Amino acid sequence: MGTRIIHRCSRTDLLCRFETTKNKLCVRASAWARTSIFNSYSIAYPLPQFHTSTAPDSQTKSQAIIPWSKDNQIQTPMDSEITSMSGLASQMCNQIASIFSKPNYPHPPPLDLMVTELSTVAKHNGRVFLYGVGREGLMLKALCMRLAHLGISTHFVFDMTTPPITSTDLLIASAGPGGFSTVDAICSVARSHGARVLVLTAQPQTGSCVKHASVVCYVPAQTMADDEGTPGEKKSRPLMPMGSLYEGAMFVLFEMVVYQLGEALGQSPEAVRSRHTNLE
Repeated sequence: MGTRIIHRCSRTDLLCRFETTKNKLCVRASAWARTSIFNSYSIAYPLPQFHTSTAPDSQTKSQAIIPWSKDNQIQTPMDSEITSMSGLASQMCNQIASIFSKPNYPHPPPLDLMVTELSTVAKHNGRVFLYGVGREGLMLKALCMRLAHLGISTHFVFDMTTPPITSTDLLIASAGPGGFSTVDAICSVARSHGARVLVLTAQPQTGSCVKHASVVCYVPAQTMADDEGTPGEKKSRPLMPMGSLYEGAMFVLFEMVVYQLGEALGQSPEAVRSRHTNLE
C-alpha cells in the first residue's frame, strides 16, 4: 500500500500567496486603465496606487514585481508621452520668448508702446478698435475681450455694433507679413477720420500697411512672408509653421499688455472679473 503525502500550507504561506495574487491583478488593472481609450481623450481619473506587501513570516516572503518610477508611481507608456509633450511645449514657448529678446531698433519695445497708447486713450475716454485677418484676427479678438474687461470701450471692426471711428479713438491692426488688402483699407479709412493707427507687423520695412500707421509695433517673428527660408536652403519641418510663431507672440504680448495696463489703470482683479459677461 503506497504512502500518501499531504502538503500542508501554513496560514502565513496562504496569506502571502493571496497578497501576491492580489497585487498582480491590481497592477494589470491599473496598467489597463492608464492605457485605455479614455486616456486618448484626456479624461483624468485618479487611479489607486497599490503597494507590494510581504508576509510577516521572515522565512517565507513573497513580493509582487511592479515597475515603480522614482516618484513612487507605476510607469506606463503614457509617461514617456507626457514627457515628450512637456519637452515640445517648452521648445515652442522658448521660441516665442526669444522673439522678445531680439532688438527692435529703431522701433520702441512693443510692450511699452502698446501700454502707452492704450492707457492714453483710456484716460481720455477714447475708444479702441481692433482688426486683423485669419489667426491674427483671433488673437486681436482675445485682446478686445480683455480690454473690455479693463473697462475700455472696445470694438472689433465689422461687428454689427461697431460705431464710427473718430479723432479721439485708436485703431489697432495687425499685418504680420506686412500687408493685407482689407487691413490696408481699414487703416486708411481710420486715418482719414483722424484716428490714431497702431500697426502690428513683422515686416515694417516692406509692409504696405506701415504707410497708414501713426505708430508701428514691431514684432520680429516668422510669418508666411519668410517661412520658406532662402532659395537653396535645406528645409526641415518647422516646429511652428507658417505664421504660428508671430501669432503665438501676439497672444503672449497681449497678455503682458493686459497685465501692465491693468496696473496702470488701477484695475483690481475683482473689477476686471465683474465686467465678464453673464450670458453664457
